[in-house]
Amino acid sequence: MPFVAHPALVPLEKRLIPKQRAVFGAAARVEGEIAKHVKKALLSLRDRVPIGELAKMLDTATIADVWRKTNGGGIEAIASGLSEELNKGLVSGGRLAAKEMGKIVVLDPMRPAVRKWVDDHLLELAKQLSDTSRAAISNTLRDGITRGRHPGQIAKDIRRSLGLTERQGTAVSRYWGQLQKEGVPYAKIEQRAQKYSERLIGQRARTIARTESISAVSQGRAQLWQQLKDEDAFPEGYVQEWLTAGDDRVSEEICAPMQGQQRPIGEPFTTGDGQKIDAPPSHPNCRCTVVLVQEGRKR
Repeated sequence: MPFVAHPALVPLEKRLIPKQRAVFGAAARVEGEIAKHVKKALLSLRDRVPIGELAKMLDTATIADVWRKTNGGGIEAIASGLSEELNKGLVSGGRLAAKEMGKIVVLDPMRPAVRKWVDDHLLELAKQLSDTSRAAISNTLRDGITRGRHPGQIAKDIRRSLGLTERQGTAVSRYWGQLQKEGVPYAKIEQRAQKYSERLIGQRARTIARTESISAVSQGRAQLWQQLKDEDAFPEGYVQEWLTAGDDRVSEEICAPMQGQQRPIGEPFTTGDGQKIDAPPSHPNCRCTVVLVQEGRKR
């Protein structure tokens, strides 16, 4: 009996249909710039945290006070700074959709629906980044107080956790503690913990970039389809269909139930947990795509 490779053993690019590969390729061309922007901005924001002032206020400060002192609106500015790259992704997605349909048409980036998506998306991204960073800082502060660490050290720990997820912030704290148990000199601990934290910032930036680039390109395709529909130029009998990556890394709770879902242009899909979504991604690092198919015909 011939050997049949398990889907997880087959490289992703070989499992994807050409249209899926094209979407990921277009997103990859935007991803690098987004990751570079996010990483540079987060590290710059950390450098501006006033360690001395922060340490002095920790005895009486609330989480809200600490957040205002460390963030100062910087996270929100990082999100708004992605507007140009998101627009590039939208235009790229629209160009890709036009090519797939064999049409000579360009996505109008000034359409009200397109501008609304950009504005709403940047607000939501700012909220997500703020929420995760604030949770990491809150956890770091509680951990430092529980362990009886010096305010100056807690302030440094908080600065290192800015921009990370709560899980990543905890990992940095544990790494610092492990080095201390091993008897590593204080200066070396600080140096290594800083490098580890910066490495995690890079990972965080890449995750954000991957998610945002897929989001922009996917939304660009969806917006062009809607533009054509509004102009009575969309082909009859076609709908959009949700496709997963088709391997064991697909989220069983969110994405797997969406495989093969078909919706008319402009109508949202329903995720496995009941949320409504216009286009991928449905979660960070989501690798799903949407393609056009004849209504009722499964790919």
